[in-house]
Amino acid sequence: MHRFDNPTSVSWMDTVHGLLQAAKTVVFVPEHDKHIIHPTVAEMLRHDHLPLHKPIATQESKLAALGGLKPITVGILSQKELVGLTAVLAQFTLYLPSMRPYWRIDYASVKQLHDAVIKYAVKNGPVGLIDQLKIALDIRQGNTEEAMWLLLVTSRQYARWYDSDAAIGLPTLTHDTILDEMTGWSRSIKSFKNTSVQDTAGDTYYCWTHAFAWIAFKTMAKRQTLFSRLQFLALRYGTELNHRIAHKISPQSLPNSHRIAAKYGNAIGKFLTERNISNKV
Repeated sequence: MHRFDNPTSVSWMDTVHGLLQAAKTVVFVPEHDKHIIHPTVAEMLRHDHLPLHKPIATQESKLAALGGLKPITVGILSQKELVGLTAVLAQFTLYLPSMRPYWRIDYASVKQLHDAVIKYAVKNGPVGLIDQLKIALDIRQGNTEEAMWLLLVTSRQYARWYDSDAAIGLPTLTHDTILDEMTGWSRSIKSFKNTSVQDTAGDTYYCWTHAFAWIAFKTMAKRQTLFSRLQFLALRYGTELNHRIAHKISPQSLPNSHRIAAKYGNAIGKFLTERNISNKV
């Protein structure tokens, strides 16, 4: 199943309501203690120290040399689709049950990427960003937007496990199995920062969120409107806004900064967008 083959079957009214709910719950996070797993994962990984990603300039050079990318499909996202994507990119579907169709993906693909990344890491060590993209591209037969979407959804699932009800075909898993899968993912990918809490998985989904926002709003959108430009700016600078405003009101359950990951994601998304425009894919 490909995410962007068909439009999402959620009404305009429900989509706008979902966007408003996302904005509200980003700032005033609802009680969700029973769903919090990632601090336990962080404690399990406390003595791990994962290698860092290469600088952004190196990532861009590797992207420039990367083959197998099909051009990003231009003009397939309607204004309603963009509003829905803004909501689910900004907030977990745990808090937005009516918006779960916008986050849809089959769990089999999520698990396939998870297992492929771990397999690669066992042989080659923790996986960098461009190698993550290469693995996702192999799974999605070179379809760039589908590979990016798969990376985003998979990395967020194994970082926080807050979108489970949106994953199609997700089986009932024990708590220990979930912990094993989340720690396995975290130990298989490179980190963005040398801090006591690296939160490698969290940073990774932040990175791919920013990268995907670029291609969705700058390439895949049918039209560039004032509202879509404002949505893009909110996503582009969303991590900074979160740290400066939202986290002051609702502190993070795992305190740390995702600013470096956001810079990487914005750089990758911008590079892919400009590459698509210049027809150098």
